Amino acid sequence: MGRYVLRRVTLLPVTFLILAFVIFCILRLTADPILLYLDIDATPEAAAVLRAELHLDKPLAVQFLYFLAELARGDFGVSHVFHQPALPLIGQRLGPTLMLVGAAMAIAVGGGILLGMLCAVRRDRPTDFVISALAVVGQSMPSFWLGILLIQLFALHLGWLPTSGMGGPEHLVLPALTLAAIQLPNFVLVTRTAMLETMGEQFVVTARAKGLRTRRVLFRHVLPNAVTPVLTLLGLQLGLLIGGSIVTESIFAWPGVGRLIISSIFQRDVSVVIAGVFVISLAIMLCNLAVDLLLSALDPRIRRD
Repeated sequence: MGRYVLRRVTLLPVTFLILAFVIFCILRLTADPILLYLDIDATPEAAAVLRAELHLDKPLAVQFLYFLAELARGDFGVSHVFHQPALPLIGQRLGPTLMLVGAAMAIAVGGGILLGMLCAVRRDRPTDFVISALAVVGQSMPSFWLGILLIQLFALHLGWLPTSGMGGPEHLVLPALTLAAIQLPNFVLVTRTAMLETMGEQFVVTARAKGLRTRRVLFRHVLPNAVTPVLTLLGLQLGLLIGGSIVTESIFAWPGVGRLIISSIFQRDVSVVIAGVFVISLAIMLCNLAVDLLLSALDPRIRRD
């Protein structure tokens, strides 16, 4: 176990370097970075001064080394909109984003496992057909469209929930449901398939032949062996879940990192955009590492591989 953990942790610096290189290339190849920082009326002298400050007058390899050094120090520059360092701005918005993603993940994973188990237990019955059909429909539903529908129904028509902003727990309901709807159908279908495969295994048949109750067989024997594909899917879908929060935060005016990135793109606040993308990417990397370590603890075969 310790050797596997060490091997996974040592891959983090490599992933970090690849991430930094991708961000560096996108920033350099899309356009001259000076054009992103300065107004159209900027003088050539001001452009030359800024180019020297950003080390853009040096070879690309040297620029990348400066870029890595700045990332290591957490120096992403100063926001020209808020007139303060970019990284603390992202840190201030990180809490609401984690709250939203955590609530959506709990709904997607918890609801997906429960509904998937129900489909597996009632296989080929109306309950299985209805839930599976809704899951397939849910996979093709755009989150921004669903969010607007939820606002129209529960906020404007029924008046049960607020339309936007962050306040009490009621403000979290619609954004969390909208974000969870992206992943809930996937967890339903994967859980159903894993449960059905495990229920056909010989050890489950033996447990039933011994006269064990159905509930004990499901929760003691079937579910622990069927949860591995669900956790694997969670690791694969974390990026989509965190990325989807950007759209959801914009729809519901949720004061998180995603909404800050969108507004910074329109305001050409490059430092904040780079800091936000880097923090979100780093969060996805750490979450995937946590899922891999959890899977290795549950399934010894992964450690041997």
